Order: sequence, then structure tokens, then C-alpha cells
Amino acid sequence: MAEGLELGILSQLKSSDVKLRAQATERLRIQIIDAETKSQHGELNPIYMELKARLVKLLNPSSNIMDRLTGTAILTALAGIDSLEETQRIRIALQIKELLAGSDITISIEAVTIYKIIIEKRWASVMLSVETDVNRCLEWLGSERNEVRRMTALRVIEVLCNSNLISLHLYISKIFTELRNPLLNQRHETRMAAACTLGACMELIPMSERNVRNPWLNFLYEELQRNNQLESVEGYHGALLISKELLQHGGVYMQSHFGQVCDMALKLKEYRDPIVRKAAIALLPVLAHYSPQEFTRVNTDSSESMMGCACNYLITLSRTSDRDRAAAFLALGNIAQYCSTEYRPFLEPTTRAIRDALFQRAKMRIPPAEADETVTAVLQTIATLATAMGPALTRYLHDILDLMFTAGLSQALCDSLLVLVREVSQLQPAILGRLLDMVSIILVGVPFWPSQQSLDDLEQRMGIMSMHYTTVQNGHQSGAAANGNSTNGASSRDAYAGSVSDSTSLVVRAANNIHVTNDSLVLALRTLRIFDFSKENLTEFVRNEILRYLTNSSTAVRKEAIHTVSHIVMADPLYRSMAGAGVEVASEVVQRLVSAAVIDVDCDVRLMAVQMLKKGICFDFHMGKAQNIQDLFLLLNDEVFEVRLTVLAVIGRLANMNPAHVMPSLRRMVVQLLTELEFARSNRESEECIQLLMVLVRAAENWVRPYVGDIFSTILPRIDNAPAQLASKLLDTVAALARVGGSDLVPYLDELLASIIHALSDTSNATKRMSALQALSNCASFCGLVIDPYIEYPDLFKILTDILKSQPDSKMQLEVMRTIGALGAIDPHQFKDTALDASNAAVTNAGATNRMSGINVNSGSIVNKGAEGTHRAGNPHARKADGKPKKKKQKQQQNVMTEKQMEPLVGGIPTDSYGTTFSSDAYYTQLSVNALLRILENTSDTTFHREAVEALNHMFAPVQYACAPFLDRVVPAILLAMDVAPAGGSEFYISALVRLVSIARQLVRPFLEPIFKLFSVESLGSERQQATSIGLIEVLAEALSGDFGPHIATVLPFLMAIIDRDASELHQPTLRVLPALQILSPSLEGYLFLVMPRLITLLDIAITPIAVVEATLKCIASIVGAVNCSSFSSRIVLTLVRLLQCSPPLELQTAAIDVLCTMMEQLQDEFVLFMPTIKLVMSKRGIDEHARYERYSRLLFSGRLVPKEPQRTQSQIQGDTVQAAAAGPALGHSGDGLAKQEVGIMQLRRAWTSKPQTSKDGWMRWLHAFTYELLEQSPSPALRACSSLANKHSPLSKELFNAAFVSCWTVLPGQYQQEIIASLQSVASNLDVPADILQTILGLAGFMERDEKQIPIDLKRLGDYAGRCHALAKELHYKEAEWTLEKNYDTIEKLIELNQNLDLQDSAIGMLEYVRKEQPDVQESVVWYQRLQQWDKALEIYQRQEAERGPSFVTTRGQIGCLFELSDWEALVPIFERIWSGNDQKLQLASASIGMSMAWAMGDIDRMEFYLSTLPNKSRDKSFCKALLAVYRNNFEDAA
Repeated sequence: MAEGLELGILSQLKSSDVKLRAQATERLRIQIIDAETKSQHGELNPIYMELKARLVKLLNPSSNIMDRLTGTAILTALAGIDSLEETQRIRIALQIKELLAGSDITISIEAVTIYKIIIEKRWASVMLSVETDVNRCLEWLGSERNEVRRMTALRVIEVLCNSNLISLHLYISKIFTELRNPLLNQRHETRMAAACTLGACMELIPMSERNVRNPWLNFLYEELQRNNQLESVEGYHGALLISKELLQHGGVYMQSHFGQVCDMALKLKEYRDPIVRKAAIALLPVLAHYSPQEFTRVNTDSSESMMGCACNYLITLSRTSDRDRAAAFLALGNIAQYCSTEYRPFLEPTTRAIRDALFQRAKMRIPPAEADETVTAVLQTIATLATAMGPALTRYLHDILDLMFTAGLSQALCDSLLVLVREVSQLQPAILGRLLDMVSIILVGVPFWPSQQSLDDLEQRMGIMSMHYTTVQNGHQSGAAANGNSTNGASSRDAYAGSVSDSTSLVVRAANNIHVTNDSLVLALRTLRIFDFSKENLTEFVRNEILRYLTNSSTAVRKEAIHTVSHIVMADPLYRSMAGAGVEVASEVVQRLVSAAVIDVDCDVRLMAVQMLKKGICFDFHMGKAQNIQDLFLLLNDEVFEVRLTVLAVIGRLANMNPAHVMPSLRRMVVQLLTELEFARSNRESEECIQLLMVLVRAAENWVRPYVGDIFSTILPRIDNAPAQLASKLLDTVAALARVGGSDLVPYLDELLASIIHALSDTSNATKRMSALQALSNCASFCGLVIDPYIEYPDLFKILTDILKSQPDSKMQLEVMRTIGALGAIDPHQFKDTALDASNAAVTNAGATNRMSGINVNSGSIVNKGAEGTHRAGNPHARKADGKPKKKKQKQQQNVMTEKQMEPLVGGIPTDSYGTTFSSDAYYTQLSVNALLRILENTSDTTFHREAVEALNHMFAPVQYACAPFLDRVVPAILLAMDVAPAGGSEFYISALVRLVSIARQLVRPFLEPIFKLFSVESLGSERQQATSIGLIEVLAEALSGDFGPHIATVLPFLMAIIDRDASELHQPTLRVLPALQILSPSLEGYLFLVMPRLITLLDIAITPIAVVEATLKCIASIVGAVNCSSFSSRIVLTLVRLLQCSPPLELQTAAIDVLCTMMEQLQDEFVLFMPTIKLVMSKRGIDEHARYERYSRLLFSGRLVPKEPQRTQSQIQGDTVQAAAAGPALGHSGDGLAKQEVGIMQLRRAWTSKPQTSKDGWMRWLHAFTYELLEQSPSPALRACSSLANKHSPLSKELFNAAFVSCWTVLPGQYQQEIIASLQSVASNLDVPADILQTILGLAGFMERDEKQIPIDLKRLGDYAGRCHALAKELHYKEAEWTLEKNYDTIEKLIELNQNLDLQDSAIGMLEYVRKEQPDVQESVVWYQRLQQWDKALEIYQRQEAERGPSFVTTRGQIGCLFELSDWEALVPIFERIWSGNDQKLQLASASIGMSMAWAMGDIDRMEFYLSTLPNKSRDKSFCKALLAVYRNNFEDAA
């Protein structure tokens, strides 16, 4: 749950009880510290933000007094935080100063208290404004009429003076001057405050500076005289107050004025005003303390000393004045203490006055509980007299001792009796006897009856019981003594009182009149503890009476009972022996203490119990019993860290007493602590784990040694990056481990030494450096780490000596010296050479690095080597590490996210599909999946990713386990799409994974690693995304069944982070986590420490909604029923007991008791320990009967309670998926598990019917609509799943057209097949149809041919379609088929042309050879050879035709072309000469270009110019040749 102010603390802060408000303030301070360690520091911390908002409302001037007191309590807690930022301190200081200027005295007093705290902490913002504060206070003292501000000013100045600020010396004169009026103020409180301020200010003046002190002392004495001369109440009182401060702070100055002050005190001791009179009486002991010799010296004029006058008056006053009696007794006691032996003459009258005062009170039969001020003063005076007189007081106390007890048992009586026992030892038996009787009457109801073992055993064997124990037993049958009732022991006391005669002592009568309350019980128990009753046999008294109070309803009584019983047993040697009469009692005491530590609801009581067990080493013999050890282990997971810390120390100590029962659980505890440290989410949790480990290591050194290596390897990597406080704890643990492990730590010393040097170099934290020194010292002492640190780290010695020089702390200096001694002495020459070598190596490597920084990228390996050398030179640990043999590099595991290659495709068909039927549902599924995966892997366009994922899930839903072949590509593709999704888009893909895992179930095992990476604590996302992620966890747990354990460590921190950060009002995220924990409960065995504390925190109905508490109870019940929760049984039960004590609603009450019943099933006999506590709270809350609990209790005690098998919880998502799958396809299934779908023929018919379109877009829209309808009506679920996306994504539509057409074609009746073919032919015959449609039809034809389903369209038409859309390969395919079927020689030339265009020269030649072979008589065409570039054969044909038919233009022109291509210039020249010798201009013009090329090739320029003249002037060839000739002749201008 999110950090915030606890409602319980807030309600206590608003309490009118000062003590309760102070406790709540301390709790708030602790909560702030906890919140700061778990979250960020500073004002951004949630709890600071909440407190800031509350303070604004609470400190508003219009708020009532209680709200403002609440605000001051919050400010007090904040002032106690040392880590506040400066802005926070400034704001708090301003708020305090506003409160100081208020008009309410109560608020001002609280504000001054806070101001004192921040002054003592020396806040910079406050220190800078001290002078301003002093000036404001002086202004309030001088001119302010507001008495509240005047009192505030006096208190603030007193605080500043007590802080000994140097800057206040400048204001002493002003302060003394301004104090004159407050010392004469009409209000008594103001005069007293002014006197306190005066005394604090006088402390600022150094005693040695007489030149400075004496003028101010003279000034004050003059003020004293001036006030005395006023002869008013204010004047006399002010004079007396100044006199007191001068006597206490003036030093020897008052020796010359001692007589005058004495006279003034004697004069005013009988003044009419009680304030002046009491001030004069209080001044008398001050005078006696200042100068006892002058005070006791006899005055020659009156023949009586000052002490005589004062004592006679005070003794008389103590007898005659009821109002001043207390002051008189206190003054007498103080005078006796200061004057000692000179007071002996007044000792008898003083004790007589004391006896008379006590007797008068006893005679008036005032109830003992109503002890007044006089009694307290009398008891204090007796203690003071005993301290001053010692044994001389013995003979005067015999008559007083009984009268002292008539006032009843009180703290003042106990304090006085303690002094008497110490100073007047002769009275010790009488005092202890009376005191023990009084305590026994309060606790039991009758006086103490000494235990006589032989007589008691005899009476027991005879079947009789003494009258004393009969009375006591009757008293306890009332149940008052054990249950803390206010009428405790009433019946026993009445019975005893009835049998007491008139001669009964005053002590018993006074004790019987005491009204027993919880406070009196606490005091009685404390009295047993603080007085030494070892001479009395308290065995039966402790066993039968005191132990009953361990279950009292009052927390204070239980704590004091635990303390008292422990002290009695530890102090008396009778109980420390391992044999004899006290063994049984000591064993019972230990057992009851252990039970109280386990089952007590109050954490303070549990802490007190375990502290007593830790303190009582004599208890180990009894604590070593198996049952006690088992019960103590229940406290290792207590909600209070101090309890865990203390009990772990006890258990570690018991490892030597009973290792067989301790060590198995202790091993598990070590593993748990290391795991807790691994999963700690805050520095505080890490610190607690480290402290527990440290306590365990120190307490059980011999038994923890096998685990030292594991502990060390866990904490070592955390030292360098840890905050200072945590790093200090880690280093302390290292020191402890070094002491225990010794040589076991040698493999880690290199890395450890680097961390220690780093910590020693940190000058910002002295504690961390101290811990590092201790760790280094212990490693050197116990692990053999000597000399080498100086060699490997030459700066180490300088670091140590610098600490020695700079640190004023003697403890750190001593630790440095100890460390230097432990490290040993190195040869100075060797050390000097080592330091020099290290320095040279650093310089050399730095230069090499600088030189290599200029090398280009290709020299990167050299740079890396240089850097590596530098690192090694500066880090000897790296040298040693490099010297070790390197492990063989393991083959890197293939990453299913990035390295999985897509299946290669050929012509849109998966390669592994060849040899299969293309019209099967399996092929359609594979084709669809491949198409969708290509969309998902296209990270440049994320528009269609969501619909592609939806299509995949729709596709896999009906096939269930048949999706296995595709998961290795689908899961990474979905995760990849999630990575590139826009902000807020992850939720959809996580939902898709939820559905996919629900479908595939155990088939997702190979792909769990990338899925579990989604559960990162750093990226929780929104509430909706959290809920979706939790759903994924649930379905994964369902899919993996019992194999989820290895992944629970990844999931639990994510779930716990959701609970911790849930700041919503209704806690919906938490409500979503709880069912998931129920599903995961079988896998929580080793991780209860992560789950249970947070679940238990949710059971606080004061801050948690009822629905969350109820869901948490169900979750705890599920976990308790699934795994062994015995280690948390105490914590769970006590939390449930507290919940029942809060009178929860009926549904919560029932759910809580159901959890207890489940725990009873699992714990069996171990649950009996908690049953009395549960029964007590059920009876108090009126839960008389709970059928299941009562039945289980009977079965438990009869040994017939059998644990039930835990019921498996199913997630809501998984349940919905199962129902959907069960109600899935309503149609029949094919052999491969795919559901067959009906085809809508009419819808298809409307789609394939085409209308003449006027544009290309119109035709393409028709094709798109036709494709969509084919996918929508396809009998294949896979193709249908893609219809929606294909309607938006044209590439997918084109890719799936063929498969969709064939899937529908195979189920269409014959007449509809003819119609659809006719429609396609009609579309293709349209001359305006786009080439894309023709290519689609051709692709469809080819697709169907692969599946041996020939499309019923004439091949010649298909060839024409291919020619129209320039699909040469397809046109070649269909022309070849046409030739095969019809042997039409008209297509030969077309085939050769197509092969030639497709650059298939061999195919064209082969075609010609094939024709000539098959039809030898076929007439050869010269065009065939020309297309095939077989110029020699074409030349032969031309020559043969010329020989047969004679020369002609065609044959001559053909021969010229063939010879030119063959470059046969010798044969070509005669032909040209023949042509130019004739008159055929047409032939000459047609062959002129070839002639020019021939002449250029032959190098005959003249012949070239001759042929050039034949060409027309506009010919491009003629212009080009002219330019060529100009260049040849270097006529570049003509060429241009």
C-alpha cells in the first residue's frame, strides 16, 4: 500500500491526553523515517506531501486549540528528522515562529519546545535568524502588553541562553535590563519564568572574567535591594528570586552579602502572602548549600545561628500550618543534607514532626490511594535525612516505619524505602517484611505466607491445605487477580480482614484499604523487582500468584509481571541451578515467558519477554527444550523488528545448548534472510536483513561457519553502491564474518579489499569509515590479509595516516592504530619501490592511452589492449583475475525475440508446404499465420499490429493444442509488437498473451523467459495494465500447474509492488492481486516473507476498506491451507485477534475465524498455544459459538482433526476461456481439429458479379470486395479470422486471395463454379481492366495448378491475359502448354521471342532444335536464327535464297547484316563495292550506316567519309560520325 499517515496515529495526535499525544508523536517520527527509507527523500515523498497539506489546515489561526496542538505534534515529529532538506527546515522554522507569536499560552509552550529542538540541532536557517529572534523577544518584553507573548519571549531567551550561543553575549546587557519589569510582574508565572531566564543568562558570563561579571552582579544586587524596598508582594517575590539566582550562579560574589540575604529570608518567612512565604522558605536550603559554615555559625547578637532560627521555624511550621507543611519538610530535609552533622540537634524534633504528620493522617483514615503533597514531602524528607544522617537515624525510625506504610504503596514510599534500606541497613528486615506483606495483599489479597516446603508437602499428602492457601485460592476463584479487575482480590481481602483482630498492624490495615487498580498492580510488581527479597523463599508465590499476571488484561501489568518474574528468577541462585527445588519453578517461568512472547497481542509485551530471555543466560538450560525452541522460532517473523533481532540472538545462543533442534530451522532462517536481502525493495529492509545476519553470526559463530561463504557472496556486491548507512552495516557484517569464517573468506579478499579502500576514501561519512576500518582490521587478524594490501594499494598507508591526523575522534584513531598493527610492517624499501612502480605504470599507461586515442577506427583492438593494461596497472585484483584460467565460453542461447528467422517463402508459399495439399485447413492456417507474422514483424508500421494479434487469437481459439507449431514465432512476434507499440498500448498485447496462454496452456513453456520479463517492478503501468498483467500471471500459473515455482521469484515482487503503491481509495489493484495470490499459493512455500507481512498489514480495518480486508482473509486462508505457514502462525493469529477485538462486521468476523480454523487444521497440536488467547477475545466480544471452530477444537483435542487437501483456485479469466472453449464451434470438426464453416453462396454471388467499371479504382474496389467476401465466407476458420484485417490491409488481402478462392471453390456446387469462372472471364475480357486484376487471375490459376485443380479457363486466354499484363514468364508457360496441346507452328516464333525476352537463350535454341528434330521437313525461317543470333545459319539461308531466286534487296540487306554481326570485313567489302557500283539508291541508303561502321573498324577514314556523304543531312548517324571524325582530326571546335 502507498505510504501515508496512519489514521490511528492521527487520532492519537488529536487526543487531549498529553502522554498519548507524545507517544503518537514518536510513532509518527518513526513512520516518517520508515517512509523515507522506502521512497525518495525530500518533499516529493508522499508522507511529507501529506503532512505539509495537513499542517496548512491545522495551523490556520481559525482552527481550534486541539487542531493546532495536533499541528505542533506533527512539527515536533518533523523536527526530530535529521534528513530534512533545507527548504523543509525553512518552512518548519517559519511555522514555529508564527506559533510563537500567537496568543494562546498552550500553543506557545509547545512552540517553544519545538524551537528548543531545532536550536539544539543547529539548523542553519534558524541560526541565521537568532539575532532577529532575540530582538523580537526583547521588544515583547519591553513594550508588549500581551502576557502570552511576554511569557513566550522569556522562554525563548532561556532556550537561547541554555544553548550557549556566542552571539547572545552581545545581548546580555539588554536582557538584564529588560528582565526588571518581568521580575515585578503581577503574575506569579511571569516572575518565575523571568527568574529562570535570569539564571540561564547568568550562565553565559564566564566565571573567570570578573571584570565582566561583577558589574552585572552589582546591577542585579541593586535590583534586589530596589525590589525589597518596594514592600509589595511583587517586590519581595522578585527580590527572593534574584537572591536565589545570585546564590546559585554568582559564585563568591554573594559572600559579602550573605548576611543581608539571610535577614531578608528570615524576615519574609512569615509574610502574609503564600507565594512570598514559600519563596522565602525555599531560599533557606539554598543559603545552607551556598555557605554551610556561615549558615550554621552562631550570631553573637542573638546567640543563635541562622540554621537554628530556620529549623525551629520550619519544625514549628510543619506542625501548625497545613498549607506550608510540605514546603517546610522539604526545606528541613535539604538543610539536613547540606549541614549534615550540625543538624543532629534538630533530628529528634524533626522526626517527631514527621511522626505526628503521618499519625495525624492515619488517624483521619484517609484512603491510601489519595496520598497528598504532604505525605510525598514527608517521605522524601525521610529519605533525605537517611542520606544525611545514616545509621544515626535508626532509633528515630522505629515508630515512624509503620506510619510510613499507612500512606499506602506509592512511588514516593518505594523511593524512600530504597534509601532507608541502603543507608540504614539495620532496618532492612523490618522494611522488607512489611513491604512484602503490602505487596502480597495488593496482588493476592492476603499478607505474604513464607513457603515451608516440608510442611506444605506433608499437608498435601494428607489431603489438607493451610488456611492461608485456602484464602488465597478463594480469592483467585473470583478471577480478579488474573484478569486485572478493579476489585482484584476483594473477596480474599474481606475474608482476611474479617479474621484480623484490632491488634493487627497498621501495614496490613493500610494495605487492605488500598483500592487495587492497574497502576497499583504495576507498582506492586515493580516493588518486588527493585527490592532484594532474596532472603525470602518466593517460589510458590511466584508460581501460584505472580505468573497469573502474565495474562492480565492490562499491557502495563503484563510487562511489569514479565520483568518482575524474570528478575526474581535471575537474581536468586536457587533458580539458576540445574537441579533442586527451583528447577521446576524456573522451567515453568521460562515456559510462561516464551508463551507470552509468542501469543501476547501487544508488541511491547512480546519485546519485553524476549529481552528478558536474552538477558537471562541462566534460562538457557530450560529454553533449550524442544518445545520452547519451536515456539521461539515463531517469533523470527514477528511484525516488530526489535523482537526478531532479540529472539534471533537468543536462538543463536541456544545453538550450543540444543543444536539438534536449533540448526535445521536456523539453516532455513539463513536462507530466508539471504533471500530477503535479495528481494529487499528499500534500504531499510536491507539494513534489517543485514542486522539480523550480523546478530546470527555473532550469536552462533561455530554453527554459522559453513554458510559464511554464501552470506559473504551475497553481501559483497552490494557494498560499493549502497548508501552510507547501509554500507556501514554491510561492512560491520564483513567484520563479523571475518572473525567467524577466517580462511573461508580468502577467495573473496581481493574484491573485498577494493570495496574497503573505496569506503575508506569516502570522507563524507565517519560511521562508514569506522566500519571499513573494523572490517579491514578483522580481515587482517583472522583471514591472513597482511602486507599484501600495502603492495596492491600503495595509497592505503597514506589513507590510514590521513584519517589518524584529521579525525579528532579517539575511537577512530584507536581503530586506525589497531588496523595498522594488524596489517603488519612492510619493508620500507620494498614499499617505496612498489609505490614508485605503480606511479610509473600509471604515467606510462596514461601516455599510451593518449597516443592511441589518435589511431583510427581500424586500430580499435590496440586501444582496447592499452585500456586493459591501464586497468590492470591500477587494479591488482584485475591482474590476479586475469591470471586465472578462463572458463570455456558457453554457446549463447538463441533469443526467441530477435534471432528467430521467419520461414522462407517461395512465391508466397511456405517451403515446408510443398508436397502437401494446398487446399487443406492446415495449409490455410499456416499461410494465414505467416501473413500475420509478417505484419507484426514490420516495426515501421504499427497500425495493423493490434488486429493482427486479434486475428491470431481468433484463429487459435478453436484449435487449442493444434497451435503448437506456431508458438515459437507467434509469442516473440507479439512481444516485439508490444515493444514498438505507442504509449499505453501494452495493455492490449498483454491481454492477447493472456488469451494465447489460456489457449496453448503448457505449450508455452519454451517461451516463458521473455514473457516473465514483462513483470518488472519499475514499470507497473496504469491500473488497467496492472490488472491485465495479473490476469496473465493467473493463466500462466494455471497453465504451468505445479511447475510455477521457479518463476515465483519473478512474479511476487511485481505483485507486492502493486500492493505497496496502491494509493486508490477503494484499493482496486490490491483487490485484483489477492485472487492471484490465491492461485499462486501452492508455490509460495519459500517466499512467505514477501507475502505475509503485506497481507497482514491489510487487515487493519481502520485504514483498509472492508472489502479488501475480507478478500485478504480469504487469501490468507488459501495460503495457509496450501503451504506450511507455521513460521508466521504467531503473527497471523495475533493480527486476527486484534481484528476480532475491533468488533468487525459479521462477515469479517466469520472470515477471521475461518482462517483460524484453517490454521488449526494445518498446525494441529502447535495451535493449542494460541487457543486461550483466541477463547478470551471471543468471549469478550460476545462470540459465544462458532460451529466450525468449536467442532475443530473438539476434534483437535481428541486427535481426530485431519488436514484437508487445499482446493485449487481458478482464475476468472481462465474460467471464461474454458467456458468459451466448451461452447466453441457448433459445427463439425475436420480431422485436424479445425471447425468447418458454412459458405454463404448468395453473398459470394453478389460479390463476384461484376459491373462495367469506368476507372482503375473501380475495378480494384471490386477485387477488394470480392476478396473480403471470399475470406468472410471461407470454410477455413484461419482465413475467416483474417477477413477483418484484410479488409483494411491490402497486401494481406492480395496474399490470401488465392487460398480464400480455392477454399470456397472446393465447396461450391458446379453451376456456381461456372458462374464465378464466367464472371472472371468477363472481367478479364474488358480492355480497361487493370493489369493487377489480370495478374491476380493468373496467380489464382497458377495456385490451383499446384494443387492439381486446373482453373476452367482456356489456356490461350490465360496466355493472352499474361501478354496483356506483360507477365512474360506466365505467357511463356501458357504458350508452351498451347504448343504441347495443339502443335501450332505459329506459336514457335512467339515462344522463341518470349524465351529471348526472358534471357533464356538456351531455351530458345532448344525449342528450335526440338522443332527441327520432331519435324525435319518444317520450313526454316531466317527470322528464327536472327532472334537466336545464329548469324552464320541466317547467312546460309540468305545465300541459298539468293542462289535460287537471284539477288534482291532483302537477301542483300540480310547478308550485309549477318556479315556485319560476324565482323567478316573481307566478305563484306566486295558486297559494298558491288552495291555502290550499281544504281540502287535504296539499297545504298539502307547499308550506308553499316558501311561507315565497317570503315571505322577497318581504320579506313576515306571510305568512312565516302559512305558518310550518302546519308541524309538530318540523320543522327551522320552528325555523330562527323563529330567523331573532327575529334579524330583534333578539330574540337567542329566537333562541338
